[in-house]
Amino acid sequence: MYATLIELIASYAMEIVNGAWLWNYREELFNFQGRIAVWPSCRFGFLILAMLYLVHPLLMRLIRRTPWRAGRVIAGMLAVLFFADCIARLFLGSNLKDPALF
Repeated sequence: MYATLIELIASYAMEIVNGAWLWNYREELFNFQGRIAVWPSCRFGFLILAMLYLVHPLLMRLIRRTPWRAGRVIAGMLAVLFFADCIARLFLGSNLKDPALF
């Protein structure tokens, strides 16, 4: 439910910033303005459950086996890459140029 609310808010925010949002659920049953729909929300919920009960325990085992110093180095490198991408997006714009997506 919260993910669907966030998706709805994100679609309005994207429309304000970009003039459009990146998805369109108008063809789905029980949609609201093409922004959210029941079936995609259910699929997303099932994916969240799979992440919570399948992927998360595996990642926790991997993290526990990783030496502390190596984990900090990996986390730092990922943080630098993330922030570099955020800054690059400010100057380069989105890499989604296909108008069909909007």
